[in-house]
Amino acid sequence: MEKYDKQGFVFWSKRDNTFVICYNMYYSFSSVHWTLMHELSHIFLGHATKTNILKLHSKDNKLFEIEAESFTKYLLCPYIVLSQCKILEISEIMYICGVDKNIALKKSISLKKIKIGNNITSLESLIIEQFNNFISNYLKYRKKGT
Repeated sequence: MEKYDKQGFVFWSKRDNTFVICYNMYYSFSSVHWTLMHELSHIFLGHATKTNILKLHSKDNKLFEIEAESFTKYLLCPYIVLSQCKILEISEIMYICGVDKNIALKKSISLKKIKIGNNITSLESLIIEQFNNFISNYLKYRKKGT
């Protein structure tokens, strides 16, 4: 942990022929949740390979980190789902997405700035379709709570 990152890192195990993600279980749930998704993002984006583990965790490779952070944010806090559920408040974003207050604050600000209209992309339509049950159940739940 000291060599790579105190929160977590990923490496290729030759013995097991697979990636292994190590994380610090003493961090908060939201931090561990973010770290695990962040490391999975490195794998999915092709940053982590059998041979580039040292390069991946090098402090010099900021582009990999920016890409993994952005990808993680979009996976854990999908704009179109939050928008469809009318979730704008920090506490709701923290609860629904399992992220910390800092991430939720940034997401809340961006959600309040951007208005979604009839210009939903085909990818967003697919995401809405995938999350349709969640969205409709959440909206019913919200309606009962008010």
